[in-house]
Amino acid sequence: MVVWPVLDRNTTRSTVVKPRNWSEKNLGQWCRNFTVNQHTQCPQASAFHQFDCCGPHETDCCFAIQGWVIVILTILGCCSTIILVFSALLKLNLICPVAYRSPAKPAAYTGIQDPE
Repeated sequence: MVVWPVLDRNTTRSTVVKPRNWSEKNLGQWCRNFTVNQHTQCPQASAFHQFDCCGPHETDCCFAIQGWVIVILTILGCCSTIILVFSALLKLNLICPVAYRSPAKPAAYTGIQDPE
């Protein structure tokens, strides 16, 4: 059975200023560990990066790239590699070989002929 410590609910000693509106609110996530009584608020993330809780007590903030960014970059990298390999194979005529043809000789002009 886990016994959680009783938290002090007295907010008059808090040094954090309560925001008055949404523009003042810090939307960074909290890394909390009530066992060791450590709390850290991470900087606000964006659509491309985030902050994960890390460290020995999971109370430190570590930079991390969003999962969807990693997936998109992986797909783009794989597609680019496949395109480069196939274009090199086509250029070297190793796949879909094209038979070599000598350039066609231009037709000799014989002038206007009278119908007979």
